[in-house]
Amino acid sequence: MGDGTVLGWEPCGLVSDGYPESWLYFDGLIQNISSKYKIRTNRYGLIEEYSIAKKVCNFCMLQESHTHGGIWAPILVVEYPLEGKDEGEDEAAKIAKQLVDFRIKNMG
Repeated sequence: MGDGTVLGWEPCGLVSDGYPESWLYFDGLIQNISSKYKIRTNRYGLIEEYSIAKKVCNFCMLQESHTHGGIWAPILVVEYPLEGKDEGEDEAAKIAKQLVDFRIKNMG
């Protein structure tokens, strides 16, 4: 695969319906956690340190978080350089940029 660039940690949950969820899904959760634990995200909307991401995941498993419960864990997001081009790569790059832009806009 080659060397990748670590972008940060994404708190994700696997809830009872079997679908994965991001902490971005829940309205006000990021603001609630950010004020409670003084957490700031990086330019990608991710958490820099594993220990902080783990703290967020632990909070997301509590009833007071208003998530759907389940098991939450920090997922490491790594960017790898593309070695070859195919038709779908340009479209994938556009979608990835839109996701990053969305995170930045909503993390304020």
